[in-house]
Amino acid sequence: MNRKKFIILNITLVMLLSITSVAYALTCGGTSWFSTGVLTVTVSSKTTCDVSADYIGAATILWRDGEWVNDAVSEGSGRQITSSCGASNKAGSQLWEISGLHEVKHNGETDTDGSYASTNY
Repeated sequence: MNRKKFIILNITLVMLLSITSVAYALTCGGTSWFSTGVLTVTVSSKTTCDVSADYIGAATILWRDGEWVNDAVSEGSGRQITSSCGASNKAGSQLWEISGLHEVKHNGETDTDGSYASTNY
């Protein structure tokens, strides 16, 4: 009787381990990052200036079983945002801010990365 219980227990354990490994093999996930470069204000004249973010990069990378999937990368880099301070302004009267947000959704959950930079002009 004890030998029969032992065999049934072993078979059950092997089945559970098999199911777990199959579930893991089908599991995939991802990661992401968002980075913002330095926000700069360059004075063009006494009344105007130029604003730019030197670098904005965003990427989403897919991984499978703990290893990166090299051909499943979505990214953009080396991009710039530029603007003008306006025709009439006083130095020190403006606060320029830039923020970025990148979201990745997986299995009904959302991961969010953010970045922020500011400068006074």
